[in-house]
Amino acid sequence: MFGLDWLFTTSTNTGIAVTPTNAAKCAMVAVCTALLANGCSIPVKLYQRVDGAKEAATDHPAHTLVHRDASDWMSAAAFRTALTRDAIAFGNGFAHITRDGSGRPVELIRLSPGAVAIEIDDVTLEPTYRLSLAHGGTVVEHFSNILHITSGMRADDGVTGLSVISQAKDDIALSLVMAQTVASTFKNNSRPGGIILLQKAMGDDTRAAIKSSWTQALSGENAGGIAVLEHGAKYETIQQPLAENEAEKLLIQTNVAICRHFNVPPHLAYELTRATWSNAAEMNRAFLDYSLAPWHREWVSAYRRALLTPEERDTFLFEFETDEFIKSATLDRWQAYQIARSSGVLTANEIRAIENMPRIDTADADALGNPYTQGNSNDFSEVQE
Repeated sequence: MFGLDWLFTTSTNTGIAVTPTNAAKCAMVAVCTALLANGCSIPVKLYQRVDGAKEAATDHPAHTLVHRDASDWMSAAAFRTALTRDAIAFGNGFAHITRDGSGRPVELIRLSPGAVAIEIDDVTLEPTYRLSLAHGGTVVEHFSNILHITSGMRADDGVTGLSVISQAKDDIALSLVMAQTVASTFKNNSRPGGIILLQKAMGDDTRAAIKSSWTQALSGENAGGIAVLEHGAKYETIQQPLAENEAEKLLIQTNVAICRHFNVPPHLAYELTRATWSNAAEMNRAFLDYSLAPWHREWVSAYRRALLTPEERDTFLFEFETDEFIKSATLDRWQAYQIARSSGVLTANEIRAIENMPRIDTADADALGNPYTQGNSNDFSEVQE
């Protein structure tokens, strides 16, 4: 993946060239990428609409590709993680769709982003994908044979994705510089440096010997020791405008800016300056709604276009199973269902359809009456009376 740096190197105002390789060394980039990529690795199921309800379409070949294994050597979860990382780092994630003799999808194979060139037809505006072969030459694939994931940000052609790392290059470079600065500062005993004031002039060799002796005696493992100065010499630290606490504040601000580029709440990237225990649960829900939901929609749209026929798209749909992210809201959700059920707003089967559960064939499953009171009736008006 990271052998493509020469294709995706961008200069910055700091003078440091940001690539997918050195960007991954930025802790905040690594955490944000992992959060989004792992958030796309949660299970996905293919459902079919049947009589107003949704049932898992386990017999459809696409269900296996999205829920269990994308290929014989890569699980569906690992496949989505890899392509999501590609889209973050390079703007686009690509996979070739292998089909059987009847045109049904049977395999999804990840393609290196640097091996795929997107070409837009000047007349129809349809994209085609030119693949560079490992042993030389190229082959052009129709868009129906390519699963294409973008970062959500697109170029003017409306198809090509833009790299998140490229968009955040200046903040990433600043974070790398700040990390180097802090590391260098602590390497020198957490001090920017200092000077030794001598009472009389000394030769170059003598000054060099004093400096070497001082560094050897009080740096590294010997930091914090007792200094002994002779002949009335004095040591004075050089006060720099960038003190340790100021460097820390600037690094925090830079990390928050990187989180904004990735659309990730800072507290999930372990920047807890403004997070509290009381609002953490709500922030987790916000992460699902505002950070992961766009990526999930990107995946669902790509799956729908690439793995379903135009006729199937009316009755089949892909959905991420997000229950793991909203466990804290489960009680609130079921209490809301109870109120809707007792108020005659939803039937039992309507609630089961929302929860992706199969219908039940009981006498009151489609009734709007209150099941928690005696004398339940299919006519809700009779219950009110």
